[in-house]
Amino acid sequence: MRERILVIKSEPRLTHAEYEAIEALNWSKLKWLSRSPAHYLHNLLHPGADTAALKRGRAVHVASLEPERFGALYVVWGGGRRQRQRTGSGSRRRRR
Repeated sequence: MRERILVIKSEPRLTHAEYEAIEALNWSKLKWLSRSPAHYLHNLLHPGADTAALKRGRAVHVASLEPERFGALYVVWGGGRRQRQRTGSGSRRRRR
């Protein structure tokens, strides 16, 4: 079975950076705060990178909680490759 990849199709109403700029607590920030105030402060001052796993998690969030928006924001790609046209009898184009 091929792995399917989610590709962002268009911009959401708020970008992730705009969402993160809102001064409010969300589940992730509460999780750091439950560990310790120092962990919470460190995470606020040094946010982690936006990884592929986090992007996929946001897609799952939209698919499950806002399904009417999912089709406008994402497409599912089966991972197949587009075949290039070959010229001649089985020859490949040379790169320059």
